Amino acid sequence: MLPELAKDDVQERRNRLYLQLEGFLLAATVAGCAGLTVLHVVWLGVIVIVLLAWQLVALPACFLYLIGKPLVPNESPKFRRRLREQPALSDDEFYDQYYRGSELPKDTVVRLRRCLIEEFDRLVERAIPSDCLALLNDEIDFADVLWRVGRHLNIRFVRADYQNIDGSFDNLIRETHRRVSRFPRWVSS
Repeated sequence: MLPELAKDDVQERRNRLYLQLEGFLLAATVAGCAGLTVLHVVWLGVIVIVLLAWQLVALPACFLYLIGKPLVPNESPKFRRRLREQPALSDDEFYDQYYRGSELPKDTVVRLRRCLIEEFDRLVERAIPSDCLALLNDEIDFADVLWRVGRHLNIRFVRADYQNIDGSFDNLIRETHRRVSRFPRWVSS
């Protein structure tokens, strides 16, 4: 899943740092256990007990991360529930409320919104620009979203565009407009 491509890199670095720290703590725990038999130092025993308790919690989380199933809270049901409680806006209401007076043409906003409603989820008609579309479905892949949006609007997103996508509805609208305005020859009437 690529909900927020730029944040994924940061999260990946944090996860690697976490795994390195866990490796160090595990080595310290093993060394401490070996040291206990020789030194019988009370403070060393306390440190080892704390490290062992930590490892009992941390090792399963590391294992899940390594097999590709990190412990991440599932926000999707809560987000979907909130969307169901919001009123659905027509295309005109949505544009007037959020984009009137902006540089974004109504046609681009409406076509993108229609595409997302048809291709992904009817709840998009209840989404506001600040909503993170990745929360609509845990399995959503933004590479697929960009491909379908590109196909629907007759534009082409390139891999370099992926780093600009943060997962929010507004960001997707603005990046689509940027792509349409940069290469207007690709847009069909």
